[in-house]
Amino acid sequence: MKKHLQLVVCMLLFATLTTAQILRPFAQRYYNNSVRGNIVYVANSIISTAGVGAGSPGTGEVPPAGASKNNGANGINLDVDNPAPTVKIPFGSVWNYHTQAAAPANNPLPTDWKQPAYVVAAPWNVGAVAVNGPGKYGYNSGQTTCLKSSAAATNCLPGAGVKYTAYYFRNTVNFTAAELATTFYAIQLNLLRNDGIVVYVNGVERIRDNMPGGAVIFGTLASADIVPGAAEAVSYNLSPAFFVAGANTIAVEVHLRTTTSTNMSFDMQVLGLDNNGTYNSTTANLNLASCSNVLFAGLYWGAGQGAGGANTA
Repeated sequence: MKKHLQLVVCMLLFATLTTAQILRPFAQRYYNNSVRGNIVYVANSIISTAGVGAGSPGTGEVPPAGASKNNGANGINLDVDNPAPTVKIPFGSVWNYHTQAAAPANNPLPTDWKQPAYVVAAPWNVGAVAVNGPGKYGYNSGQTTCLKSSAAATNCLPGAGVKYTAYYFRNTVNFTAAELATTFYAIQLNLLRNDGIVVYVNGVERIRDNMPGGAVIFGTLASADIVPGAAEAVSYNLSPAFFVAGANTIAVEVHLRTTTSTNMSFDMQVLGLDNNGTYNSTTANLNLASCSNVLFAGLYWGAGQGAGGANTA
């Protein structure tokens, strides 16, 4: 008997050491063998990251086979009952643009192109078709406002040889004090970028996507090549604390992956996400035959803590 007990204890210790995951059983489901009927499964919604699993966001996997998870990447916030976002800058808006063989010069010194006090003057807004027209801006990437890829290039078609490695854009967006304090829980920036992008709000860097770390200059190249189309789209939620009541300057620089890149693009949408609702919510529809009687309804929730169960973030 003692040997058997020791073996059981050792097995339990081994199981404890090999996994840190804590498993808790679901609550007991309703069952009454005197009542005729069936248990109807409504939905299995697995929150995942953008582009992970079929039907993302949320994999939509049929239970019990659901296995997708976000693997430590940023999760997706799903909201079905919040009010529609408030559009502050729509896609296709007019932006100030700078497409030259160098970064914009400081004007006046030492105010650089990212700062709200910067004065937009020539050579800004020069050389596009249509001049100072609405986005999408770029060349050879399905754009509506064509920018030159080099001094010798034809608009919309990339010229041969070395391209401009960076393009610069500026715009302003206005918020009320109430919007920033209570109405919006986040300011969402939906971006079309090809290839890398850095976004500044009132002179402070807030987004860096597909770009290396460290200082960014005109010749800095993006980290990866982006294929024109769906891959150009990315989205970021910023804190309302990054903005001020009144006018806010959004400055953007877009960088090519190589000096011979054959496409470039930029456009942006700015949304205010309304705080009047739940932070995350999903729904499921249950269709029952006529004369059905709901005996029990349950909501089950679970979350993973990542590899080893140590991720509490």
